Amino acid sequence: MTIIAALCVAALPLLQDAATPVPAVQVETKEQRDARMAWFREARFGIFLHWGLYSVAGGQWDGQRVNDCGEWIQNFGNIPTSRYQQLLPRFAPTKYEPERWARLFKAAGARYVVATTKHHDGFCLWDSAVNDDWDAKAAGAGRDLLSPLARALRAQGLKFGAYYSILDWRHPDYGARPKFNDHAKGEPDMRRYVDGYMLPQLAELAASCKPDYLWFDGGWDACYTHEMGMQVDDRVRALIPGVVVNNRVDKGFTGMDGRTAPGFRGDCGTPEQEIPENGFGAGVDWETCYSMMKIPGKWTWGWRSDVTEWSTARQIVDLLVECSSKGGNLLLNIGPTPEGEIPTQAIEPLESTGAWLGRHAEAIHGTQASPFARKLEFGHATRRGARLYLFVADAKPGQMLRLPGLANEIVAADLLGSAAGSDPAFGRRGRDALVFLPADLRPDPLRTVVALLLDGEPRVSNRIAPDAGRLVLLPEDATLHGPELRVERRGGRANIGYWLDPAAWASWEVELPAGEWELKAQLGCKRGSEGSVLEVLFGDELLVEHVVQASGDDWETGATATLGEWRAQAPASGTLRLRARNKRGEAVANIWRLELVVREPAGTVK
Repeated sequence: MTIIAALCVAALPLLQDAATPVPAVQVETKEQRDARMAWFREARFGIFLHWGLYSVAGGQWDGQRVNDCGEWIQNFGNIPTSRYQQLLPRFAPTKYEPERWARLFKAAGARYVVATTKHHDGFCLWDSAVNDDWDAKAAGAGRDLLSPLARALRAQGLKFGAYYSILDWRHPDYGARPKFNDHAKGEPDMRRYVDGYMLPQLAELAASCKPDYLWFDGGWDACYTHEMGMQVDDRVRALIPGVVVNNRVDKGFTGMDGRTAPGFRGDCGTPEQEIPENGFGAGVDWETCYSMMKIPGKWTWGWRSDVTEWSTARQIVDLLVECSSKGGNLLLNIGPTPEGEIPTQAIEPLESTGAWLGRHAEAIHGTQASPFARKLEFGHATRRGARLYLFVADAKPGQMLRLPGLANEIVAADLLGSAAGSDPAFGRRGRDALVFLPADLRPDPLRTVVALLLDGEPRVSNRIAPDAGRLVLLPEDATLHGPELRVERRGGRANIGYWLDPAAWASWEVELPAGEWELKAQLGCKRGSEGSVLEVLFGDELLVEHVVQASGDDWETGATATLGEWRAQAPASGTLRLRARNKRGEAVANIWRLELVVREPAGTVK
């Protein structure tokens, strides 16, 4: 047992008694929260590491391929604990050099690293005093693997994050004990698990590594309650003042979209393998985790010997740009090998990403979300004060970049990074600003970036205006109101879905010229759920109402319906709202688009 572990043992009596008072976590002011979250908001790019016993199996068991994520092999392979623990002596990472890892992640342009300290199989990468037969010291490694990594990362100026699984397939007291756990005896006791195991382990991590970020996972089983989530959150914040804690510490994590339901704990949202269509809105911190390793038909987080696809530098840069443009971070996952190496297939994409990021750091690190509510025709944007950065995918010489609704005057424009050519020209057309790439442009092969200096902070009208008498309202342009309503994307098409609460609603900021308008919608409703009533309002004025009809036997089948028509007596700008009066079945409807068509402009002579 290490000296650090011995210090943790001394702290165990304090943590094992759930009734023992802990220093209260003080309510933060906005200024205090901003200061605590500053490094996270500045970072924009982090590395996720999934490493443990499962890497030894590499996706195979008894010579058979287990077709799922590498780190879930015990569950999907239904492997008894008594057999799974045979991996323990084989986990001997003789090629592990944490300093080398840290140098690579620094070169990749990352600002922080989150490493799995304990995944769902319960195996710990540090020398745990409360789990001394199922940790790295008891394995073939024979030593703590975590603390050296934390030190190496900090030596490179990187923040250290600790992933910790609430779920534990091996511990006898975990409340939702799996059937393959033939190691456990007696009845599970979740209260004892939290007070006598989780909290002491988190105290060990606080003492040995003092993580800057605690990344919880696995709290979806019913045995882990909201009260437990609050208790864990309070304890870790008392142990590590200033720590950032993700929303999976509590029960408010809404699923792969990563949102936090109202009233639950967590500093940041955690989407998984998806990027929210419009971000999470101003003042909401979030980070999407993406794996760069894929097996046929599925991504994997832990190492597998049969990985067939690796993210390219272009794909990583695209993810990073999209996350940054929406005010979030990218946490890019790698699964190290059982020998302790970063897979060679990951190194070149990481280094190329770092080289691009080094040339364009000012456009990513510390920037804010795009001032444009919708994705731009040419790509994405970020901003910093009066600077606006345009990320052009597949830039072409002479290409025109339209910035809809930008009211500012452009003072200067130049190419950032390795893109070469004359300075871009700029001008205006109506309410839009225009930027013209130079005819002698030599684009950056990953993303060409244009830096604009404006006459002040960006001022953008994000109202959607008609084009040729047609106003198209898309899901990705909507503001959604309600805890579950979300933008889904299937088969390349987006829809507003999960309309489970009739009190939820969607809105768009629009400009409506005077005239006679007809409103159509492409919507879907599974047979048996028809009958809900939709209402469309402009401001507080009810324009049309429509009874939803069934469109098919599933929620993916859509149909076009005419909702109604009305006459706008005068031009107006404001909020168009789509809401439900009721819900008759599983959900109200799925909405693919609304389309307003002017049938008769104002002033038409009959």
